[in-house]
Amino acid sequence: GVFWDRLFLNLKETKQPKLKNFIYKVYCRDIMTERLLFKMGIKQTELCYKCRNEIENSSHLFDRCVVTWRLWERLKDWFVLRTGLVVEFNLYNMLFTKKSRGENMVSRYLYPNGLRYIYTCKLNSTIPRFERIFS
Repeated sequence: GVFWDRLFLNLKETKQPKLKNFIYKVYCRDIMTERLLFKMGIKQTELCYKCRNEIENSSHLFDRCVVTWRLWERLKDWFVLRTGLVVEFNLYNMLFTKKSRGENMVSRYLYPNGLRYIYTCKLNSTIPRFERIFS
């Protein structure tokens, strides 16, 4: 369908194979979240490791968690200061919608690397911090 066509167009624009594979896993919801690990009997709770307020599924992990939301807001402010372009950082827009010039820059570089950074923090049980996103 139309969504898969747009997803694969975005994947085609991503040049790093590991990042491309990761983005595909995010879209297919093939990411180890607290909810999935809890269902498998590996974790004792399905609550988000960052906020401890809601069940952590992929949507919460990458988009809806208050800690993640703050990170995206800081990144958006940084991007506006650097480019003067205002864009919305959210999973659906970055993956499936037609993009303006600024959104195209975000969807190709900043957003995929931000998603990977958030997931790396999850794997390391650390809180994502704006100051570390470019290191």
